[in-house]
Amino acid sequence: MRQDRARAGSVAMVTPAEFSIPSVFTGRRPRGGPGQRGGLMVRTRPERAAVRQEVLVAAREVFADLGYHRASLDAIAQRAGYSKGAVYSNFASKDDLFFELLGAELATMTEALTTGVAATRDRDTDLYLVAAALLAMAEDGRAQLIFSEFRAHAAREPALAARLGEVRTTLVDAAARRVQAEADAQGLALSMSAHDAATILLTLSNGLALEHVGNEPGQVIAVESLAVVIGSLVVPRPDAPPSSDPQE
Repeated sequence: MRQDRARAGSVAMVTPAEFSIPSVFTGRRPRGGPGQRGGLMVRTRPERAAVRQEVLVAAREVFADLGYHRASLDAIAQRAGYSKGAVYSNFASKDDLFFELLGAELATMTEALTTGVAATRDRDTDLYLVAAALLAMAEDGRAQLIFSEFRAHAAREPALAARLGEVRTTLVDAAARRVQAEADAQGLALSMSAHDAATILLTLSNGLALEHVGNEPGQVIAVESLAVVIGSLVVPRPDAPPSSDPQE
């Protein structure tokens, strides 16, 4: 995995549901080779930001492999090739590290919900694309499952629950702005508030991820059916000009 990452030069966003933290290192010496000391590679004083990004990349992998509760800062440090102290110098706790990854993941989700919409400006195609994006996130929903695990953990910790609520508010607000902008660009009106429409989309994403556990892709719901549900969020705007499509 490390060698694949080195060849690519960055961590690719395989699906919208996976954490997406870019790697700043384009090459790494394999463990056990020259420059290694005490089980860790000797580095030439990398920039603090570079260390932070590399730790985030490793954390993304460890959380995906082990889940939130089984993941440890020791495992993350080992995966990154740094000491545990290097991790603590950038993040006060596993919770802090997870929150930073969570912010990046949720931003990726928001972006994925409207990927391709601006390019088509065709309502039926756009609804299909949004539905397909939701299903793509659900079918490879490891990040969603880790988020659900963390949410259960935070529910027992009032301080974490409050912090998670702030993250959710930021996400919904950003998604609402994106939904409203796309509706305006299409000459459509929302059938409810942008906030509620965004909440429904994100709830669909979370719920579908759970429904896909133990099921093969395509077994849970058809893309076309999901597109119909999403289509109920928008209606033609009364002041919109009539379509010039001769087929209509």
